[in-house]
Amino acid sequence: MAFTTNQLQAINERNKNILVSAAAGSGKTTVLAERIINKIVNDKIDVDRLLVVTFTKDAAEEMKERIIKRINVEIEKNNDNSFLIEQLVRINKAQISTIDSFCSKVVKTHFKVLDIDPNFRIGDKGELDILTDETLQNFLDKYYEDNEINFINLVDAFTKGANDDKFKSIFLNLYFKSQNLPYPEKWLKNAYKQFEISTEEEFFSSKIFEKLINYVEEILNEVIIICDRIKFISAGELDFEKNANDTSTLEGFLTEEFSNFNNMLFDIKNKNYKSFINSIYNLKYERWNRNFLKENPDLKEEIKSLRDLYKGFIKDEIIKKFFSKPILDIVNEIKTIYPIIKTLCNLIIEFDNYFLDIKKEKNIYTFSDISHFCLNILVKDNKPTSVANQYKELFEEIIIDEYQDSNTIQETLLSSISANNRFMVGDIKQCIYRFRQANTNIFNEKY
Repeated sequence: MAFTTNQLQAINERNKNILVSAAAGSGKTTVLAERIINKIVNDKIDVDRLLVVTFTKDAAEEMKERIIKRINVEIEKNNDNSFLIEQLVRINKAQISTIDSFCSKVVKTHFKVLDIDPNFRIGDKGELDILTDETLQNFLDKYYEDNEINFINLVDAFTKGANDDKFKSIFLNLYFKSQNLPYPEKWLKNAYKQFEISTEEEFFSSKIFEKLINYVEEILNEVIIICDRIKFISAGELDFEKNANDTSTLEGFLTEEFSNFNNMLFDIKNKNYKSFINSIYNLKYERWNRNFLKENPDLKEEIKSLRDLYKGFIKDEIIKKFFSKPILDIVNEIKTIYPIIKTLCNLIIEFDNYFLDIKKEKNIYTFSDISHFCLNILVKDNKPTSVANQYKELFEEIIIDEYQDSNTIQETLLSSISANNRFMVGDIKQCIYRFRQANTNIFNEKY
Protein backbone atom coordinates (compact mmCIF):
# COMPACT_ATOMS: atom_id res chain seq x y z
CA MET A 1 0.00 0.00 0.00
CA ALA A 2 1.27 3.47 -0.89
CA PHE A 3 1.13 5.82 2.10
CA THR A 4 0.76 9.60 1.98
CA THR A 5 3.43 11.91 3.38
CA ASN A 6 1.38 12.50 6.54
CA GLN A 7 0.76 8.78 6.98
CA LEU A 8 4.46 8.02 6.62
CA GLN A 9 5.23 10.66 9.22
CA ALA A 10 2.76 8.99 11.61
CA ILE A 11 4.38 5.60 10.93
CA ASN A 12 8.00 6.69 11.26
CA GLU A 13 8.09 9.50 13.86
CA ARG A 14 9.91 8.48 17.04
CA ASN A 15 10.96 9.55 20.55
CA LYS A 16 8.03 11.77 21.45
CA ASN A 17 4.34 11.72 22.29
CA ILE A 18 2.38 11.77 19.04
CA LEU A 19 -1.31 12.55 18.51
CA VAL A 20 -2.80 11.80 15.10
CA SER A 21 -6.21 13.25 14.26
CA ALA A 22 -7.65 10.97 11.60
CA ALA A 23 -11.19 11.06 10.23
CA ALA A 24 -13.24 7.97 9.41
CA GLY A 25 -12.05 6.31 6.20
CA SER A 26 -8.59 7.89 6.36
CA GLY A 27 -6.82 4.56 6.89
CA LYS A 28 -5.91 5.19 10.53
CA THR A 29 -6.16 1.51 11.53
CA THR A 30 -3.87 0.54 8.67
CA VAL A 31 -1.39 3.24 9.67
CA LEU A 32 -1.56 2.14 13.30
CA ALA A 33 -0.85 -1.49 12.35
CA GLU A 34 1.96 -0.41 10.02
CA ARG A 35 3.60 1.59 12.80
CA ILE A 36 3.52 -1.47 15.06
CA ILE A 37 5.01 -3.68 12.31
CA ASN A 38 7.61 -1.03 11.60
CA LYS A 39 8.71 -1.00 15.23
CA ILE A 40 8.89 -4.80 15.30
CA VAL A 41 10.60 -5.35 11.93
CA ASN A 42 12.86 -2.30 11.70
CA ASP A 43 13.39 -1.28 15.32
CA LYS A 44 13.61 -4.90 16.53
CA ILE A 45 11.21 -4.28 19.42
CA ASP A 46 9.46 -7.35 20.83
CA VAL A 47 5.71 -7.18 20.29
CA ASP A 48 5.06 -7.79 24.00
CA ARG A 49 6.97 -4.62 24.80
CA LEU A 50 4.25 -2.61 23.09
CA LEU A 51 1.03 -1.74 24.90
CA VAL A 52 -1.75 -1.39 22.33
CA VAL A 53 -5.03 -0.09 23.75
CA THR A 54 -8.27 -0.37 21.79
CA PHE A 55 -11.82 0.38 22.92
CA THR A 56 -13.47 -2.90 21.93
CA LYS A 57 -12.42 -6.55 22.13
CA ASP A 58 -13.19 -6.99 18.43
CA ALA A 59 -10.84 -4.15 17.55
CA ALA A 60 -8.11 -5.75 19.67
CA GLU A 61 -8.53 -9.12 17.94
CA GLU A 62 -8.56 -7.47 14.53
CA MET A 63 -5.34 -5.63 15.36
CA LYS A 64 -3.68 -8.90 16.48
CA GLU A 65 -4.72 -10.59 13.23
CA ARG A 66 -3.33 -7.71 11.17
CA ILE A 67 0.00 -7.89 13.00
CA ILE A 68 0.26 -11.68 12.67
CA LYS A 69 -0.57 -11.47 8.97
CA ARG A 70 2.09 -8.82 8.37
CA ILE A 71 4.72 -10.70 10.39
CA ASN A 72 4.04 -13.80 8.28
CA VAL A 73 4.47 -11.73 5.12
CA GLU A 74 7.86 -10.54 6.39
CA ILE A 75 8.87 -14.09 7.37
CA GLU A 76 8.10 -15.30 3.85
CA LYS A 77 10.71 -12.85 2.62
CA ASN A 78 13.27 -14.38 4.98
CA ASN A 79 12.50 -17.82 6.44
CA ASP A 80 15.56 -17.66 8.70
CA ASN A 81 14.43 -14.54 10.56
CA SER A 82 14.34 -16.05 14.06
CA PHE A 83 13.41 -12.72 15.65
CA LEU A 84 10.17 -12.46 13.66
CA ILE A 85 9.36 -16.13 14.21
CA GLU A 86 9.72 -15.49 17.93
CA GLN A 87 7.21 -12.61 17.66
CA LEU A 88 4.51 -15.05 16.57
CA VAL A 89 4.98 -16.75 19.94
CA ARG A 90 5.28 -13.52 21.93
CA ILE A 91 2.11 -12.05 20.44
CA ASN A 92 0.06 -14.53 22.47
CA LYS A 93 1.05 -12.68 25.64
CA ALA A 94 1.27 -9.23 24.06
CA GLN A 95 -0.78 -6.45 25.62
CA ILE A 96 -3.12 -5.77 22.69
CA SER A 97 -6.42 -5.29 24.45
CA THR A 98 -9.07 -2.93 25.76
CA ILE A 99 -8.15 -0.62 28.62
CA ASP A 100 -10.45 -2.70 30.84
CA SER A 101 -8.55 -5.90 30.00
CA PHE A 102 -5.23 -4.21 30.68
CA CYS A 103 -6.46 -2.94 34.06
CA SER A 104 -7.76 -6.39 34.94
CA LYS A 105 -4.38 -7.95 34.17
CA VAL A 106 -2.55 -5.37 36.30
CA VAL A 107 -4.91 -6.01 39.22
CA LYS A 108 -4.66 -9.81 38.94
CA THR A 109 -0.86 -9.54 38.84
CA HIS A 110 -0.56 -7.18 41.82
CA PHE A 111 -3.62 -8.19 43.85
CA LYS A 112 -1.61 -8.39 47.07
CA VAL A 113 -1.23 -4.61 47.05
CA LEU A 114 -5.01 -4.36 47.40
CA ASP A 115 -5.67 -7.41 49.56
CA ILE A 116 -8.33 -8.78 47.21
CA ASP A 117 -9.02 -12.20 45.72
CA PRO A 118 -7.38 -12.40 42.27
CA ASN A 119 -10.07 -14.78 41.03
CA PHE A 120 -12.61 -11.99 40.76
CA ARG A 121 -14.91 -11.59 37.82
CA ILE A 122 -16.75 -8.72 36.15
CA GLY A 123 -20.47 -9.02 36.74
CA ASP A 124 -22.79 -8.84 33.76
CA LYS A 125 -25.07 -5.84 33.43
CA GLY A 126 -28.28 -7.51 34.61
CA GLU A 127 -26.57 -9.03 37.62
CA LEU A 128 -24.93 -5.74 38.61
CA ASP A 129 -28.16 -3.75 38.11
CA ILE A 130 -30.01 -6.05 40.52
CA LEU A 131 -27.15 -5.98 43.03
CA THR A 132 -26.94 -2.18 42.85
CA ASP A 133 -30.67 -1.70 43.43
CA GLU A 134 -30.76 -4.18 46.32
CA THR A 135 -27.68 -2.69 47.95
CA LEU A 136 -28.94 0.87 47.63
CA GLN A 137 -32.32 -0.05 49.12
CA ASN A 138 -30.69 -1.79 52.10
CA PHE A 139 -28.33 1.15 52.54
CA LEU A 140 -31.13 3.73 52.49
CA ASP A 141 -33.41 1.65 54.75
CA LYS A 142 -30.94 2.12 57.61
CA TYR A 143 -31.19 5.90 57.24
CA TYR A 144 -34.97 5.79 57.03
CA GLU A 145 -35.03 3.80 60.28
CA ASP A 146 -32.78 6.33 62.01
CA ASN A 147 -34.94 9.21 60.70
CA GLU A 148 -31.85 11.45 60.70
CA ILE A 149 -32.89 15.06 59.95
CA ASN A 150 -30.29 15.86 57.27
CA PHE A 151 -31.17 12.67 55.40
CA ILE A 152 -34.92 13.36 55.60
CA ASN A 153 -34.37 16.93 54.33
CA LEU A 154 -32.33 15.54 51.44
CA VAL A 155 -35.00 13.04 50.39
CA ASP A 156 -37.79 15.63 50.77
CA ALA A 157 -35.88 17.98 48.47
CA PHE A 158 -36.13 15.49 45.61
CA THR A 159 -39.38 13.60 46.24
CA LYS A 160 -43.08 14.10 46.66
CA GLY A 161 -44.97 11.78 48.96
CA ALA A 162 -43.70 8.32 49.87
CA ASN A 163 -42.20 7.45 46.47
CA ASP A 164 -38.43 8.02 46.52
CA ASP A 165 -37.71 6.73 42.99
CA LYS A 166 -36.68 10.18 41.76
CA PHE A 167 -34.27 10.58 44.64
CA LYS A 168 -32.72 7.16 44.01
CA SER A 169 -32.36 7.96 40.30
CA ILE A 170 -30.54 11.23 41.06
CA PHE A 171 -28.42 9.45 43.67
CA LEU A 172 -27.33 6.69 41.28
CA ASN A 173 -26.69 9.07 38.38
CA LEU A 174 -24.26 11.06 40.52
CA TYR A 175 -22.74 7.88 41.93
CA PHE A 176 -22.10 6.39 38.48
CA LYS A 177 -20.68 9.67 37.21
CA SER A 178 -18.22 9.77 40.10
CA GLN A 179 -17.20 6.16 39.43
CA ASN A 180 -15.83 7.10 36.01
CA LEU A 181 -13.49 9.69 37.52
CA PRO A 182 -10.05 8.94 39.01
CA TYR A 183 -10.85 9.99 42.57
CA PRO A 184 -14.61 9.83 43.25
CA GLU A 185 -14.44 10.86 46.90
CA LYS A 186 -12.28 13.88 46.17
CA TRP A 187 -14.56 14.91 43.30
CA LEU A 188 -17.70 14.61 45.42
CA LYS A 189 -16.20 16.64 48.27
CA ASN A 190 -15.10 19.34 45.85
CA ALA A 191 -18.58 19.30 44.33
CA TYR A 192 -20.37 20.23 47.53
CA LYS A 193 -17.67 22.65 48.66
CA GLN A 194 -18.51 24.75 45.58
CA PHE A 195 -21.80 25.57 47.31
CA GLU A 196 -20.15 26.76 50.52
CA ILE A 197 -21.04 30.40 49.85
CA SER A 198 -22.28 33.01 52.34
CA THR A 199 -21.65 36.41 50.71
CA GLU A 200 -21.78 38.08 47.31
CA GLU A 201 -17.99 38.28 47.29
CA GLU A 202 -17.70 34.54 47.86
CA PHE A 203 -20.25 33.97 45.10
CA PHE A 204 -18.23 36.05 42.62
CA SER A 205 -15.05 34.09 43.43
CA SER A 206 -16.76 30.68 43.38
CA LYS A 207 -16.53 27.89 40.80
CA ILE A 208 -20.29 28.17 40.33
CA PHE A 209 -20.02 31.78 39.26
CA GLU A 210 -16.98 31.02 37.11
CA LYS A 211 -18.96 28.48 35.09
CA LEU A 212 -21.95 30.80 34.94
CA ILE A 213 -19.99 33.81 33.74
CA ASN A 214 -18.09 31.76 31.15
CA TYR A 215 -21.40 30.68 29.67
CA VAL A 216 -22.70 34.27 29.73
CA GLU A 217 -19.53 35.40 27.94
CA GLU A 218 -20.15 32.82 25.21
CA ILE A 219 -23.71 34.11 24.73
CA LEU A 220 -22.54 37.73 24.57
CA ASN A 221 -19.95 36.79 21.96
CA GLU A 222 -22.77 35.27 19.91
CA VAL A 223 -24.73 38.50 20.34
CA ILE A 224 -21.76 40.53 19.06
CA ILE A 225 -21.59 38.26 16.00
CA ILE A 226 -25.26 39.05 15.29
CA CYS A 227 -24.52 42.78 15.69
CA ASP A 228 -21.69 42.49 13.19
CA ARG A 229 -24.04 40.65 10.85
CA ILE A 230 -26.44 43.58 10.98
CA LYS A 231 -23.63 45.96 10.01
CA PHE A 232 -22.59 43.65 7.19
CA ILE A 233 -26.01 43.28 5.55
CA SER A 234 -26.71 47.01 5.80
CA ALA A 235 -23.42 48.14 4.21
CA GLY A 236 -24.22 50.60 1.41
CA GLU A 237 -27.55 51.51 2.97
CA LEU A 238 -26.41 52.64 6.43
CA ASP A 239 -23.30 54.59 7.45
CA PHE A 240 -22.38 53.48 10.97
CA GLU A 241 -19.12 55.40 10.98
CA LYS A 242 -20.77 58.73 10.12
CA ASN A 243 -23.95 58.46 12.18
CA ALA A 244 -22.83 56.38 15.17
CA ASN A 245 -23.34 59.23 17.64
CA ASP A 246 -26.70 60.40 16.30
CA THR A 247 -29.35 58.37 18.12
CA SER A 248 -32.08 59.82 15.92
CA THR A 249 -30.65 57.67 13.10
CA LEU A 250 -30.90 53.89 12.89
CA GLU A 251 -27.10 53.71 12.94
CA GLY A 252 -26.92 55.65 16.22
CA PHE A 253 -29.87 53.74 17.66
CA LEU A 254 -28.19 50.39 16.99
CA THR A 255 -24.70 51.57 17.95
CA GLU A 256 -25.96 52.49 21.42
CA GLU A 257 -27.41 49.00 21.87
CA PHE A 258 -24.28 47.34 20.50
CA SER A 259 -22.17 49.41 22.90
CA ASN A 260 -24.13 48.04 25.87
CA PHE A 261 -23.19 44.49 24.87
CA ASN A 262 -19.53 45.38 24.26
CA ASN A 263 -19.38 47.11 27.66
CA MET A 264 -20.79 44.00 29.31
CA LEU A 265 -18.12 41.86 27.66
CA PHE A 266 -15.47 44.34 28.73
CA ASP A 267 -16.66 44.14 32.34
CA ILE A 268 -16.62 40.33 32.28
CA LYS A 269 -13.13 40.13 30.79
CA ASN A 270 -11.88 42.59 33.42
CA LYS A 271 -13.76 40.89 36.26
CA ASN A 272 -15.89 43.98 36.91
CA TYR A 273 -18.75 41.67 37.83
CA LYS A 274 -20.81 44.15 39.84
CA SER A 275 -20.73 46.58 36.92
CA PHE A 276 -21.79 43.81 34.52
CA ILE A 277 -24.62 42.69 36.80
CA ASN A 278 -25.79 46.25 37.22
CA SER A 279 -25.89 46.57 33.41
CA ILE A 280 -27.83 43.34 32.93
CA TYR A 281 -30.39 44.22 35.61
CA ASN A 282 -30.92 47.67 34.10
CA LEU A 283 -30.84 46.63 30.45
CA LYS A 284 -33.61 48.30 28.44
CA TYR A 285 -34.28 48.56 24.74
CA GLU A 286 -35.55 51.75 23.14
CA ARG A 287 -38.61 51.50 20.91
CA TRP A 288 -37.94 51.00 17.21
CA ASN A 289 -38.75 54.13 15.18
CA ARG A 290 -41.23 53.14 12.46
CA ASN A 291 -39.55 55.64 10.13
CA PHE A 292 -36.29 53.69 10.13
CA LEU A 293 -35.62 52.25 6.64
CA LYS A 294 -39.08 53.16 5.46
CA GLU A 295 -37.86 53.02 1.87
CA ASN A 296 -36.21 49.60 2.28
CA PRO A 297 -38.76 47.32 4.04
CA ASP A 298 -36.84 44.10 3.25
CA LEU A 299 -33.67 45.29 4.98
CA LYS A 300 -35.78 46.74 7.79
CA GLU A 301 -37.41 43.37 8.47
CA GLU A 302 -34.09 41.53 8.29
CA ILE A 303 -32.49 43.88 10.82
CA LYS A 304 -35.53 43.73 13.11
CA SER A 305 -35.42 39.93 12.92
CA LEU A 306 -31.74 39.84 13.88
CA ARG A 307 -32.39 42.35 16.66
CA ASP A 308 -35.18 40.16 18.03
CA LEU A 309 -32.76 37.24 17.88
CA TYR A 310 -30.11 38.85 20.09
CA LYS A 311 -32.76 40.25 22.44
CA GLY A 312 -34.14 36.72 22.80
CA PHE A 313 -30.66 35.31 23.45
CA ILE A 314 -30.04 37.75 26.26
CA LYS A 315 -33.50 37.29 27.76
CA ASP A 316 -33.64 33.48 27.63
CA GLU A 317 -29.97 32.50 28.01
CA ILE A 318 -28.77 35.13 30.48
CA ILE A 319 -31.55 36.93 32.33
CA LYS A 320 -34.04 34.08 32.78
CA LYS A 321 -31.37 31.48 33.53
CA PHE A 322 -29.21 33.45 35.93
CA PHE A 323 -30.34 36.98 36.71
CA SER A 324 -34.10 36.92 37.18
CA LYS A 325 -33.62 37.78 40.86
CA PRO A 326 -31.17 39.87 42.93
CA ILE A 327 -27.72 38.42 43.62
CA LEU A 328 -28.40 38.36 47.35
CA ASP A 329 -31.43 36.12 46.76
CA ILE A 330 -29.26 33.78 44.65
CA VAL A 331 -26.67 33.64 47.46
CA ASN A 332 -29.39 32.85 50.01
CA GLU A 333 -30.72 30.03 47.80
CA ILE A 334 -27.22 28.56 47.56
CA LYS A 335 -26.88 28.78 51.35
CA THR A 336 -30.15 26.86 51.64
CA ILE A 337 -29.19 24.05 49.29
CA TYR A 338 -25.58 23.70 50.53
CA PRO A 339 -26.41 21.32 53.45
CA ILE A 340 -28.59 19.25 51.10
CA ILE A 341 -25.82 18.90 48.49
CA LYS A 342 -23.27 18.18 51.20
CA THR A 343 -25.45 15.43 52.66
CA LEU A 344 -26.03 13.92 49.21
CA CYS A 345 -22.32 13.83 48.32
CA ASN A 346 -21.27 12.42 51.69
CA LEU A 347 -24.01 9.80 51.44
CA ILE A 348 -22.71 8.71 48.02
CA ILE A 349 -19.17 8.43 49.44
CA GLU A 350 -20.50 6.24 52.25
CA PHE A 351 -22.56 4.14 49.82
CA ASP A 352 -19.51 3.63 47.59
CA ASN A 353 -17.57 2.08 50.49
CA TYR A 354 -20.59 0.06 51.62
CA PHE A 355 -21.22 -1.28 48.11
CA LEU A 356 -17.54 -2.08 47.57
CA ASP A 357 -17.48 -4.23 50.70
CA ILE A 358 -20.44 -6.22 49.37
CA LYS A 359 -18.78 -6.67 45.97
CA LYS A 360 -15.61 -7.85 47.72
CA GLU A 361 -17.62 -10.46 49.63
CA LYS A 362 -19.10 -11.74 46.36
CA ASN A 363 -15.82 -11.20 44.43
CA ILE A 364 -17.80 -9.51 41.68
CA TYR A 365 -16.81 -6.08 40.39
CA THR A 366 -17.59 -3.48 37.76
CA PHE A 367 -15.13 -2.23 35.15
CA SER A 368 -14.95 1.02 37.12
CA ASP A 369 -13.94 -0.88 40.25
CA ILE A 370 -11.10 -2.58 38.40
CA SER A 371 -9.98 0.76 36.93
CA HIS A 372 -9.80 2.23 40.42
CA PHE A 373 -7.94 -0.80 41.76
CA CYS A 374 -5.48 -0.41 38.91
CA LEU A 375 -5.10 3.29 39.67
CA ASN A 376 -4.39 2.51 43.33
CA ILE A 377 -1.64 0.14 42.20
CA LEU A 378 -0.06 2.57 39.74
CA VAL A 379 -0.50 5.96 41.39
CA LYS A 380 0.00 7.17 44.95
CA ASP A 381 -0.08 10.79 46.08
CA ASN A 382 -0.38 11.83 42.41
CA LYS A 383 2.94 10.12 41.58
CA PRO A 384 3.71 6.85 39.77
CA THR A 385 4.41 3.95 42.13
CA SER A 386 7.29 1.50 41.82
CA VAL A 387 4.89 -0.85 40.00
CA ALA A 388 4.05 1.90 37.51
CA ASN A 389 7.76 2.47 36.94
CA GLN A 390 8.18 -1.22 36.17
CA TYR A 391 5.54 -0.95 33.44
CA LYS A 392 7.21 2.24 32.26
CA GLU A 393 10.43 0.29 31.79
CA LEU A 394 8.62 -2.60 30.12
CA PHE A 395 6.74 -0.74 27.41
CA GLU A 396 8.76 0.80 24.61
CA GLU A 397 5.61 2.49 23.33
CA ILE A 398 1.98 2.88 24.38
CA ILE A 399 -0.35 2.96 21.38
CA ILE A 400 -3.90 4.17 21.96
CA ASP A 401 -6.63 3.83 19.35
CA GLU A 402 -9.87 5.87 19.48
CA TYR A 403 -8.17 8.34 21.81
CA GLN A 404 -11.14 10.72 21.63
CA ASP A 405 -13.05 8.23 23.80
CA SER A 406 -10.59 8.39 26.71
CA ASN A 407 -11.89 9.48 30.07
CA THR A 408 -9.96 11.07 32.90
CA ILE A 409 -9.26 7.85 34.78
CA GLN A 410 -7.87 6.16 31.66
CA GLU A 411 -5.71 9.18 30.93
CA THR A 412 -4.38 9.15 34.49
CA LEU A 413 -3.60 5.43 34.30
CA LEU A 414 -1.77 5.55 30.99
CA SER A 415 0.10 8.73 31.92
CA SER A 416 1.50 7.00 34.99
CA ILE A 417 3.22 4.28 32.92
CA SER A 418 4.36 6.37 29.94
CA ALA A 419 7.57 8.26 29.38
CA ASN A 420 7.06 10.57 26.42
CA ASN A 421 6.28 7.47 24.35
CA ARG A 422 2.55 7.55 23.62
CA PHE A 423 1.15 7.24 20.12
CA MET A 424 -2.49 8.35 20.11
CA VAL A 425 -4.97 8.16 17.24
CA GLY A 426 -8.50 9.52 17.20
CA ASP A 427 -11.16 11.71 15.67
CA ILE A 428 -12.96 14.16 17.94
CA LYS A 429 -16.11 13.90 15.80
CA GLN A 430 -16.45 10.18 16.54
CA CYS A 431 -16.60 10.31 20.34
CA ILE A 432 -19.17 7.67 21.39
CA TYR A 433 -18.36 6.94 25.05
CA ARG A 434 -19.70 10.06 26.74
CA PHE A 435 -21.85 7.79 28.92
CA ARG A 436 -18.54 6.62 30.43
CA GLN A 437 -17.44 10.22 30.89
CA ALA A 438 -15.30 10.30 27.74
CA ASN A 439 -13.59 13.68 27.99
CA THR A 440 -12.93 15.27 24.60
CA ASN A 441 -10.91 18.00 26.31
CA ILE A 442 -8.16 15.41 26.82
CA PHE A 443 -7.88 15.14 23.05
CA ASN A 444 -8.35 18.85 22.33
CA GLU A 445 -5.73 19.99 24.84
CA LYS A 446 -3.09 17.93 23.04
CA TYR A 447 -4.17 18.59 19.46
